[in-house]
Amino acid sequence: MLGVLQGQFDKKRSCCILYTVITQQQPATLRAVLGAPIHGHPPLRQVVYERLKQAIIEGQFGPGEHLVETKIAKQLGVSRVPVREAIRRLEQEQLVTTSGKGMVVSSLTRASIQEVYTVRAVLEALVCRLAAQRLTQADADCLRQVLERSRLAIERQDLRTLTACDVEFHDVLAAVSGNATLLKLLAELRDSVSRFRHASIALPNRPQEVLRDHTAIADAVMAGDADRAQKLVHDHILEAARRLLDSLPIT
Repeated sequence: MLGVLQGQFDKKRSCCILYTVITQQQPATLRAVLGAPIHGHPPLRQVVYERLKQAIIEGQFGPGEHLVETKIAKQLGVSRVPVREAIRRLEQEQLVTTSGKGMVVSSLTRASIQEVYTVRAVLEALVCRLAAQRLTQADADCLRQVLERSRLAIERQDLRTLTACDVEFHDVLAAVSGNATLLKLLAELRDSVSRFRHASIALPNRPQEVLRDHTAIADAVMAGDADRAQKLVHDHILEAARRLLDSLPIT
């Protein structure tokens, strides 16, 4: 799926991609989702957990999709035990839930997206306020580098790299804020946000909007304008939520 996502910015294809991300469409093969069998990577439970989690976050396993232990174990070349342990761990993180047909990927709802993005908007606003007061020249150079990589990714229509730059931009600001408690709270939201980010970045014109917003936020932070930086990032995140909610056929 990520291979399809890369290089598709036009509206028609983006809408198709978004629909696939949130439906129960079965991937062509488990190998395409989970990768090659695991060899020589102890502990197995951790590797299985990480692969399953990444597949869910990137939308390779869609909401409501049944996770079949035997099929996953066969693809990864492991017993069912580490698969079962990984699924239980994902259930604790609310990425997987129990249904009448066994363990399935948790559904996306408007309420869950609104909750996550509302909290994130407040936390990121505080991040930018603190970052504007603490930014060094080295930090500013780092932000400029991320913005340049984002621009190049858009030129190449490389959504994977652009998504990584989006994460890095916000991570740099969070690190500059210097608030350990704030970093912890953002880390707890990371998985939920990541499930939506891959779909959001593929929306029509969204890559250009993200770069425009990030540039304005960075300019405000580098100018030491805490009030403006705070407002810009708050509006940026709420707009991302609005665009996503308007585009995804969920309840």
